[in-house]
Amino acid sequence: LYVLDDLALAALSQRLEALKAALQMRVAALQGKSLRFGKTVLATFINDVAGSYFCLNRPIKAPDLHREALALDEQNGIHNNSCYTFSLRQLAYSLYHVGKLQEAEKLRRQLVMLSDDPMSKARDIANLSSILRRLGKLQEALATSKEALALFEQVGCVEEHFVGGVLNELALCLDLLGKPHEALSYFEKARVVFEKCFPGWVVNVTLNIANCLCSCGKFEEATTLLLQVLEENERRHGKASFVVAATLINLANCFENLGQYKKVIEARERAQAIYARLPDEHSLSTIMMLCVSANSLSAFGKAQKANHVLAEAKAKALAAHGPDHPVIATISRLIAIQHYSLGEYEQALKGHLDTLSFYEERYGVSHYERAHCLRYIANCYSALGSIEKALTMQQQAVGLYKNIFGSDHQTVALCF
Repeated sequence: LYVLDDLALAALSQRLEALKAALQMRVAALQGKSLRFGKTVLATFINDVAGSYFCLNRPIKAPDLHREALALDEQNGIHNNSCYTFSLRQLAYSLYHVGKLQEAEKLRRQLVMLSDDPMSKARDIANLSSILRRLGKLQEALATSKEALALFEQVGCVEEHFVGGVLNELALCLDLLGKPHEALSYFEKARVVFEKCFPGWVVNVTLNIANCLCSCGKFEEATTLLLQVLEENERRHGKASFVVAATLINLANCFENLGQYKKVIEARERAQAIYARLPDEHSLSTIMMLCVSANSLSAFGKAQKANHVLAEAKAKALAAHGPDHPVIATISRLIAIQHYSLGEYEQALKGHLDTLSFYEERYGVSHYERAHCLRYIANCYSALGSIEKALTMQQQAVGLYKNIFGSDHQTVALCF
């Protein structure tokens, strides 16, 4: 399997080079000409090159290429046909995956307006709901998911995996809004759909169910479920597969909540060994595995070494996914947490303030991640003896949590 992974990446790299060469030839052939058909083909080639960068875990290179393809469609006077909307969708998709969510939201709303076909409209609405959730607009995301689900049911969607995706998205919104029991019912519905039509996604939904059980405090039930998933994944995909590694990471979190620390170490070390064989060191899976490795080092009191690992993860993430991807904020926060554990409160404060700026600049002042940042900043001010500033930050966090989640949400209780 590892050999096949390496061969697959080599083949993708060759395809990218071939596409780039063909693209240069087509550009040369069209210079000084205004052939409408030729420009349409050229736009398709450019979209293909961008897609290859995605497959090679270099999504940061895709948006500008998709913009170039879109500009060619616009030069042809095309503003609403399938070629134009395809380029527009590709651009929205690439912006979403490099963290430029506000631009992606604007394009998805434009696509919803352009869509005459009910199925395409439902898919665009479904994609919009995912963007809104990541932007922290949870109530709107929930309503949008329900709208997409109703439209899929109305048109009699034959591609059931889209329905499963919307059910999963709806459940994620409910879980974030502090309604894990209601979310569980939608996750279960999504799992039933995927078992029939798209088995590859059953693992993802099952992991979401386990996380939701953890939100309910049902760690033993979540652990039992994940052990079953682990056994099934090992049987289907082999003990060294990447889906096994993903399951092991979630399982380690459950063991940690149950106080079974020896099992935590065993699960994380095994997952780390699997991810070490990833053929591409810039993939998000590899980057997140470095973060998991840093957490393990920190647990053993090796915070300095953990920070070196996190710095490596951040450099890889910036190179492949760009400065706007949310993984950058995640890593910056983890680095700040390590500084705090070392008693370096000034550096920790700076890191958390930088993370706060990241979310405010990209997602606005009402995002739930901003509330998390305010809590960490409050802890830093408290450690530095600035009690009034700490109280101000904590009060802002509580107010934001209440506005987003409601007064009864578990996150509000954590602030006291």
